[in-house]
Amino acid sequence: YAGWNRDDDAFADTEDQETNAGNPLFPYVAHVLKLTDGAYVELPNQPRFATDEAWSVDTWLKIAGEDYANRVNGTTRVVMRREIDADLDGVFELVNYELGIEAKPNGWYPYVLFTNSAKSVVKVVSTTALPADEWTHVGASFSAAARKLMICVNNGQQNPKSTATALPAAKIAGVSRVRIGSEEAGKGFVGELDAVRFWNIAKTDFSDYMQADMLTMSATPLLSMGLVAYYVFDDGGETVQAFAVALDDWSI
Repeated sequence: YAGWNRDDDAFADTEDQETNAGNPLFPYVAHVLKLTDGAYVELPNQPRFATDEAWSVDTWLKIAGEDYANRVNGTTRVVMRREIDADLDGVFELVNYELGIEAKPNGWYPYVLFTNSAKSVVKVVSTTALPADEWTHVGASFSAAARKLMICVNNGQQNPKSTATALPAAKIAGVSRVRIGSEEAGKGFVGELDAVRFWNIAKTDFSDYMQADMLTMSATPLLSMGLVAYYVFDDGGETVQAFAVALDDWSI
């Protein structure tokens, strides 16, 4: 068993067997996801990520200082996105949800968007610029019942937008994928991410994850209603574990 690492964390079973060899958070070491331009994490292409009537996404992020200084006005960088190639031509023209940052003369501003089945874009941009090299919480949600798309910076609602009858393209036939970051040069987020979460409910309050000490928590994350996937990156393995499922299910 000397070479085994059954929980795919940063320790061999022989190193962490004094605590729990099947628990990827013990012994605990804090990690974050660091992305460079063109780097991304491919998440499981599973139905749980396809949400149309209600969804939310949120994360803690830190924009790299060099990317902040070298921003080009009008460009965008993707933090996370679920997209669909309905025409099977290799172009992912439909977006279920996308959280990202947009460059303006005085800084990077978070945004959220989706497209409907006709490729029309519905987008909300925050009125709050994000700092460089500092952790900021960004969340976004959509509710078909409330007909509202909104974005939050440090749990403050920003520019909620009426979406009328528009619905995200979520369950359209085609090839879909879910990614954190982007492989396209100049399109993906550059910096650090922590606690990336996907929900199948429309959250209007992200205060459940606004405590500063949650970034370095040493215990198993608390599961919440509507939580589809939860990536804390503290497992330190070659793959990223979702903690919205059973603790010992590290294959997802």
